[in-house]
Amino acid sequence: AFLGLLFWAPEPTWGDGAAAGTTGSSSSSSARCSVLLAAHVESSGVAVSGSDDSDEAGPELRSEVHSMGLDEAVGCAEAALGLGSAGSPAGVAKLIEQVARHPDCVVELATKSEAQTRCAQKWYKIAIHALTVANKMRAAEAMWHRATSLQTGSPAARIAWPS
Repeated sequence: AFLGLLFWAPEPTWGDGAAAGTTGSSSSSSARCSVLLAAHVESSGVAVSGSDDSDEAGPELRSEVHSMGLDEAVGCAEAALGLGSAGSPAGVAKLIEQVARHPDCVVELATKSEAQTRCAQKWYKIAIHALTVANKMRAAEAMWHRATSLQTGSPAARIAWPS
């Protein structure tokens, strides 16, 4: 079902600290981001963001990412992608999903057309791809379902991936 999306998803650049297709945000992470990465993303972190790879991020990670400005949240996602093998693929994807669900990111579903690059759609693609390349297919499919069910006030303002 969701595999057609993955055929053309951007490849995360795990080693250089920048995600494919970003819009010029700095990949240097803020102090808040460094704390988030240590607690929720890095493999050495105490609790890697949630008990099940298929679950959405917990309320602490969600709240912290959503309290950041969008530029800071994007920079944190880029830093997570740059962790390489030091990062838990599920933790990286959960952080990136929260960037996709950031209020300033989601608003683009209503303000940009489907033909334009929309923040939530782009970051969800990157997160799903990160799970797929780590062979976390159940988690990738669960995230795809969350992405395609994300809506704003208008039924047309959603991610309309057919498969």
